[in-house]
Amino acid sequence: LDAAAVGEPQPANEHVFYDLGTAKAVAAQIADRLATADPGHADQYRSRAKEFGSKADAIRRSEQAIGTAHPGVAVVATEPVAHYLLHAADLTDKTPKGFTDAIEQDTDPAPVDIAAMLDLITGRQVAALVFNDQTGTGATNQVREAADRTGIPVVAVTETLPEGTDYLTWQAGLTDRLAAALRAAR
Repeated sequence: LDAAAVGEPQPANEHVFYDLGTAKAVAAQIADRLATADPGHADQYRSRAKEFGSKADAIRRSEQAIGTAHPGVAVVATEPVAHYLLHAADLTDKTPKGFTDAIEQDTDPAPVDIAAMLDLITGRQVAALVFNDQTGTGATNQVREAADRTGIPVVAVTETLPEGTDYLTWQAGLTDRLAAALRAAR
């Protein structure tokens, strides 16, 4: 499903599963297709999609509450996995473009980009580090170690659904961890 087709801005990256509006649209579209294929259970499919949408809306309100409590606060990320969460929370992602581009291309960031990232952290110019736990590299681990030493909260994110959880619980937990990290950064 194209995010633009459901009224959302064009995706900035492939991690569109962090965009709750897109997830709701996909759930509704699946429910509609199932209802067409199995009309006898159409109401149940649509009811479940509506329930999913209501729960996603509650998480979205929590994301927006982060922005209200911490307007424009700056963070950095080892990669743009949580781009949509940061956008929904109205946070400023100060990650140097060269750092992000290198990580996205599965290459090591240039020393100047690593230094810029470290300067943001050690200079306490950011409130949190968003760290992809599933793809640590020498450069990203160096950034995480700097955040730990400096006392900058680290918010662990993942690209895949953790075992034993469902999508909405996963997204709510990420939102809660981000909010807690920003409260701790005060």
